[in-house]
Amino acid sequence: MERIDVGAVVWLQSLFGEQSWHVWNVITELGTPPVYMVVIGFLFWQGRRSVAMTALIAVLITGLLVEVLKVLLAIPRPYYAFEMVSAWRESSGFGMPSAHAAGTMTLGLMIAVLIRRYWLTGIAMILIVLVGLSRMYFGVHSVAQVLCGWLLAVAVVYCVLRLRHRAVDWFAAVSPIGLLLTGVASLMLLTGFQQFVVQSIAENFTVPSLWIERFNQAVAFEDRLDGEQFKAKPLTLFHGISLPAIGTITGFWMLLAWLRQHHESLWADRPIKRYLLSVNTLTGLLIVVLLTNLLAATENIPLLNFVVWSMVPLMVVQLVPYLSFRLARRLNLPIN
Repeated sequence: MERIDVGAVVWLQSLFGEQSWHVWNVITELGTPPVYMVVIGFLFWQGRRSVAMTALIAVLITGLLVEVLKVLLAIPRPYYAFEMVSAWRESSGFGMPSAHAAGTMTLGLMIAVLIRRYWLTGIAMILIVLVGLSRMYFGVHSVAQVLCGWLLAVAVVYCVLRLRHRAVDWFAAVSPIGLLLTGVASLMLLTGFQQFVVQSIAENFTVPSLWIERFNQAVAFEDRLDGEQFKAKPLTLFHGISLPAIGTITGFWMLLAWLRQHHESLWADRPIKRYLLSVNTLTGLLIVVLLTNLLAATENIPLLNFVVWSMVPLMVVQLVPYLSFRLARRLNLPIN
């Protein structure tokens, strides 16, 4: 079974070759948090709060489960352990399940189920498959790891859809302070649990020298593509919950507290005039560009990076409509 699993990766790499690297790189970037931010933000900007909020919750849960499962299963990426697989992308950490595959399936499936437009479902499914294939092309995931990510996403989407009405009732009953305290408690529990798992497993885990060598082959490959001189890097397999994840979850709870304080419904869609949809989208994209630049500028400043990530949900969900409203008033456009 393992031979078939890895053989599929080798076949895909030989089929497209090294010359297709940049095309697959664009595709694989569609399965990253900045793209999720734009897609979920777009749903908010179009007034589809019920879909957007449900998708946001599902994506956050999927991301956390992926991080925990990677450490618990401790299965290497294909190119770490198999020299027949070309090392075409620098990727640290374990490989099972694929975070890109899980994230795109979660978001795409949620949109397909809740919006129910055949053309939109078709586009979502095509992108899900392409992102999964891109991870195999780079040698960072096997077929089984991609499938595991997809199955995890299906399970999360099913559970979130089954339980979201209970979440609405709970949200309506709890106070803003209660929401913030719940958020702090959940972050402490998640961080503590994963740190315990990481430490207990990492203490007895010896990283094979082949894995380190193969990882740096991928580093050298990308350095060559970028025209840079090769610099060896350490291979980090055991990660705690990432700073972006902690910041985003913190921001999510802040958003819930804000909505509760202002007596706004958690899942109520907002009717928006057609021309304001375009204004919202344009404003939202500008905010996303600003946030992306801020995140890049603060990448090596942990505290500031955390602050920026924690502001992402509020800025995407609340600041964009506010700025659009102010702009419409300034241009003397009809609001109501």
